[in-house]
Amino acid sequence: MQEDQSTGSKRPYIPVNFMLVRVKSRRDRLYEVDTDDIVLQAAEGGQRFSQREITKTVVLLPTHEKKNVHYIIVPNTEGEGQRLIERPFFLRVFTSE
Repeated sequence: MQEDQSTGSKRPYIPVNFMLVRVKSRRDRLYEVDTDDIVLQAAEGGQRFSQREITKTVVLLPTHEKKNVHYIIVPNTEGEGQRLIERPFFLRVFTSE
């Protein structure tokens, strides 16, 4: 979620996205991502447009192919012409268990 324009932020909304990646260890770092390990992309393909927030629901399992796994959330923004735009954002995660 980006800062709300109506409560003081003068910056326009930009396209936002996040992906959820499955990893083998909680100490793993992402230098390269195997597409088979991408569990979810919030906005795929041409769905990316300027909006305040993006939300997805997913059920995550503690194992994959009989091995314990962990998950990493990778938020990102996209600017015009793929130029880098930095913004503060809020990441909220809700769980039923």
